[in-house]
Amino acid sequence: MNTPETAGIILAAGASERFGSPKQLANFRGKPLLQWVIDAAVQSDLDLVIVVLGHAHDRILEQLDDPLRAEKIITFINHDFKSGQSSSLQLGLTMARADYQAAMFLLADQPKTDAALINRLNSAFWQSPKSICVPVYGGRQGNPVVFGSKYFDALMDTRGDQGGREIIRSNPDDVHEVETANPHIFTDIDTPEDLAGLNAEKP
Repeated sequence: MNTPETAGIILAAGASERFGSPKQLANFRGKPLLQWVIDAAVQSDLDLVIVVLGHAHDRILEQLDDPLRAEKIITFINHDFKSGQSSSLQLGLTMARADYQAAMFLLADQPKTDAALINRLNSAFWQSPKSICVPVYGGRQGNPVVFGSKYFDALMDTRGDQGGREIIRSNPDDVHEVETANPHIFTDIDTPEDLAGLNAEKP
């Protein structure tokens, strides 16, 4: 029997319209936002890390060249990123679904996602009989989310910015919730003010 393996898919193709510049490269405590997520994924137990870029990918590749050379990272460019987050999700999943039994989706603008949280979710997923695993804080579900191969076809049918949210809502009995003390599982960076607020918090 093959060892269960999980691919991590970092969704980093968005145009950052509300931010005013590529937020993937915005400085957070000395590193670009995206690099925090990449570093956490690489340091985690994920077996593969797929980074899906789109808007301003040339600038991002130029500034993040070294982190993207890690052994277990592959990078893809979503030229259809304007159609919504689902297009990036599906591009990453297309590259992973043949060889991996689960996919964890991570957001590029959540720099507080660390390797410990990734590992905890991945471990909880494989220990649970359920096919979706989500972190929960204060009764609210957040990110990253793990989907088993059972839902790969459904994920490939999503459209726009819907992502996997509707699949989670439609299958509550198949969702394993993992309580976490990390309130940032649903905190993303949409504006410079969001980033300033996060920077103002204690490390």
